[in-house]
Amino acid sequence: MKKEVKSHLDALMDKYEQRLKEAKNKQEQIKSEEEAFLREFKRLREEVIRTSMEEIGNQLKTRGHDYRILETEESVDGEGKVINAEITMNIFPSGIDRSLYTPQNTPSITFTAPRYKKRICVEGSNIMPKREGAAGPRSEFKAEETNSALVEREVLGVLEEIFDPKW
Repeated sequence: MKKEVKSHLDALMDKYEQRLKEAKNKQEQIKSEEEAFLREFKRLREEVIRTSMEEIGNQLKTRGHDYRILETEESVDGEGKVINAEITMNIFPSGIDRSLYTPQNTPSITFTAPRYKKRICVEGSNIMPKREGAAGPRSEFKAEETNSALVEREVLGVLEEIFDPKW
């Protein structure tokens, strides 16, 4: 091999290896940020979101309604990577036989943390047995924006749609 060819090939391989190294470092940084986000969400879930849901739920109970809070510790993809964690508050308005509720017609609000988004997403449903309604995304925000006032506002928004529908 000629000296010029070897030199050119070495330069190409050096550039390629540098790009590989930079890509690997970037992937490790992203993974680290995603893991930190999930840890922060889990802390917020316990200290802020669950606490606010329980306070509202306990107030609902004083008026004859019921609620249940479910946490999904981790969802994993096909490769076994954690993709999100969530917390859901199911609401059971009084006056409706509890046996009529199914996962598809139980009013709820869910705070979920998809690691790739690094934002907390809120989904809500006001669908109840023998009543039409809607379900879907409501909002999303950064972890550092999460406080009890925000959680209360989101939960109250779903409760308003359940107890005082505008349709």
